[in-house]
Amino acid sequence: MNPVDLSKSGSGIYANVSPRKKRSKLPLFLLIFFLAASGYCYNMTTPSPLFQEDTMVEIPSGATLSSIAKILKEHEVIRSPLFFSLLVTHSGKEKQISSGMYLFNDPEDVFTVADKLAKGDHGIATEKVTLPEGLTVKEMSQILRKQLSAFDVEHFLSLTEGKEGYLFPDTYFFYSTATSGEVYLALSENFTKKTEAIHASTTLSGKDWPSIMTMASI
Repeated sequence: MNPVDLSKSGSGIYANVSPRKKRSKLPLFLLIFFLAASGYCYNMTTPSPLFQEDTMVEIPSGATLSSIAKILKEHEVIRSPLFFSLLVTHSGKEKQISSGMYLFNDPEDVFTVADKLAKGDHGIATEKVTLPEGLTVKEMSQILRKQLSAFDVEHFLSLTEGKEGYLFPDTYFFYSTATSGEVYLALSENFTKKTEAIHASTTLSGKDWPSIMTMASI
């Protein structure tokens, strides 16, 4: 019996095509795709070419990760908001980012930027501010204005209206660029923390807490 020539049969129409040559296209495509993807990812990790030295960035309190990424991109601290968000989410640092002013002296890769925000490394010198006991809110504002360059007295007084006696006198360490809102929040939170036990006992005894605080502030 003569052997069947598959190249002439309907079922053997592809017999003359080399399987090796046909398969070789797929690895090449994957290699090109991998190299392109790697190049893109690497490019997204590098500093933005539009970055300007000594860039100040304010991260608002309660800002979402997407809004933080957008702010960083607007100041050209990062290249891609999406890449930054994915990196922070993957590393589990999303809830670790603290608000406030950040100073970026030099261009930094996205990993360093994410790490600085997660650690609260603002890159700004701190100022030691002592608020003695017995000061009025207005007197506190005068001390704060002298030591903090971004402090706004009028804004601070509007925030603290009716809060006489509710800002705890203490020694604080503020970033030199701390705003009046950040200062008010720090003083208010410290007051709540330091008077928590007294407030609880006063409430249990049936005494009026606001009246007690009014008397204490006189």
